[in-house]
Amino acid sequence: ATKITAPSIKFRNYAPKDDGLKDKKLKPGSAVSVLDIPDASTVQSDDMLNILPKKPNWDLKRDVAPLLQKLEKRTQRAIIDLIAQRVAEEEEEEDEEEDGEGE
Repeated sequence: ATKITAPSIKFRNYAPKDDGLKDKKLKPGSAVSVLDIPDASTVQSDDMLNILPKKPNWDLKRDVAPLLQKLEKRTQRAIIDLIAQRVAEEEEEEDEEEDGEGE
């Protein structure tokens, strides 16, 4: 069958005082040097694009949307009024032509 082994003890942050446990202490890890981290001038523009939000003006669109809806309604009403006015003028011209021919 399978042999079960006990977990081994590893000391990362503790310095054991017992001589039997000193060999279980792990060597301290190396810190990352500040010189190894790339600065903003070496980072490619593609990397910077990943940091930026996809749609930076979403809040502007959200705030302006109701105003645009109101403006669209007013524009449609104005177009309808202009068409009605043009049709009325054409009918008046036709009536005047008919009256002029009838005399």
